[in-house]
Amino acid sequence: MFALHTAGLSTVIVTAWWIRDNESIRASRAAAIRADGELDRWLRDRYASRSTGIPTETEAGKHDSKSLEKHMLAKGDITLNKSGRQEAFENLVNRFVL
Repeated sequence: MFALHTAGLSTVIVTAWWIRDNESIRASRAAAIRADGELDRWLRDRYASRSTGIPTETEAGKHDSKSLEKHMLAKGDITLNKSGRQEAFENLVNRFVL
């Protein structure tokens, strides 16, 4: 039991040490991601359809399920969502992290 406690404690200490000593590295990588601007562009493009119209009105509490149903029935055609390109986002971040 003592050995397990000691091993667990040393893991916590090493982790805390690594986080403390690598904080400047993480901060510089985060700054590089922001300075590059590509992630911001991707996020704006990814969520562009949510910045106006029904999505913003729904967030503001102007719609309930009945009004949204009425809107979709009137619209008739369901437009497919663009791909979220999750892997591309991960690769972008990994360029700076790894």
